[in-house]
Amino acid sequence: MKQTHSNKSHNEYFKVSHYTHVFEYGDSYCLLYNAKSNMLAHIPKEIGGAIKNSSSNPIFRQLLSHEGIKQKLIKGGFIVEIERDETQEALNIIRDARKVSSWLGITIAPTMACNFSCPYCFEPKESMGTMSDLTSQKLISFLESKLEGRKNLSVTWYGGEPTLAVERIEQLTKSIDKLVNDRNIALYCEIITNGYNLNSTIRKRLASCYISRYQITIDGPPDIHNIRRIPKSGKKSFWRIVNNIKPLMELYQVDIRVNIDRNNVDHIDALVEILSKEGILSHCSLNFSHVDAITSASSGYKGNCLSLPVFAKNAHELYRKNRNYLVNPPFPESPHTCSALGPNSYVIDSQGRLYRCWTGIGDDQESIGSIYNPENIEYSDTLSNFNIETNLSCNECNVLPICLGGCPYKFIILENSKDRCVKWKYTLQETIKDYADWSRVKTTNVLTNPKTC
Repeated sequence: MKQTHSNKSHNEYFKVSHYTHVFEYGDSYCLLYNAKSNMLAHIPKEIGGAIKNSSSNPIFRQLLSHEGIKQKLIKGGFIVEIERDETQEALNIIRDARKVSSWLGITIAPTMACNFSCPYCFEPKESMGTMSDLTSQKLISFLESKLEGRKNLSVTWYGGEPTLAVERIEQLTKSIDKLVNDRNIALYCEIITNGYNLNSTIRKRLASCYISRYQITIDGPPDIHNIRRIPKSGKKSFWRIVNNIKPLMELYQVDIRVNIDRNNVDHIDALVEILSKEGILSHCSLNFSHVDAITSASSGYKGNCLSLPVFAKNAHELYRKNRNYLVNPPFPESPHTCSALGPNSYVIDSQGRLYRCWTGIGDDQESIGSIYNPENIEYSDTLSNFNIETNLSCNECNVLPICLGGCPYKFIILENSKDRCVKWKYTLQETIKDYADWSRVKTTNVLTNPKTC
């Protein structure tokens, strides 16, 4: 490639991004992935080698003299201006999360009661009543005070088991509907439920509450699930939940969560096969989630938990083995941080106490105040200590933008444990390669198939 002096001088301003990863892919190609832009490209092996060893490989500078290639590398975030402080840019995402935005997220637990008795539950077991009329009124007043300048409101119904208080959900939805209509605010509603009560009557009532997304947990095939997701009535729950999902899945987004620990990790393949045969996986997402024991209520379950690196490897292998059943292969999320860090998100329990994270719900020490005294809200809970800017290992990590410290609660509670990182740190290369396989990436021209996933 012919290179002029002016091009060479200009090209010296670029470097390979700290967050660019090069993975060999077959005999002739490489995969190019950037953790900040979340872009993926399929490139010839020679180019991949030049990028991977950019400081010592003269071909890298020759690549940059090719304007078409250079612009695609810039667009994908694979190369950046040499003066760019990419670490600070990633950390700024966390800073921005602490600012008021046009989006507001409210998680409401209309009751903390539950009809299940799951052994790994992280919530305190003390009994709390269903939300009273007075607390409901205070909640609406509190919400109204937070809507100034907002364009979008997200409401998540939580618990306990929220369907035990469906009347309160209906009543609150009517009041919320009026608030957003008067202000031309878009409303998005979802519910996190064990799925046991979702009969036709409850489904119709929730439909009138604008709920468009359901998260429902299934923890294994029937014999495993039924000893983990246990109704207090003593009845079995697996098939009732599965049959309740079927009428929902063609009308709404349904996310099936599988909580994985030592007791069920070897049985998930059987679950996937059953859900596939029942036609559920052609409509619903399937998400493998790590069971931890970081709250006082769940501490007795710690011996049953997998370390995060072990969970990550197991989860990846489960996705890989069962990829023919899954609608979408896993891929790292685009850079974002926990909404609990700033004034754009609140969790409210049935007594009107406020929290920033639902992990702390029911724990007085994690409460930041009450909707009865909103003027006294203080961000003095555990999350106020979240700060990764002084953490050297985080600052140097080449997956920082898809982690951003991970779960702030875990980052603080787990201190230097590997369990506080995100699973991508341990499975990024395997995930990217499998994504390429599943997507049937066959591009042979230089960088013609970068994509955002």
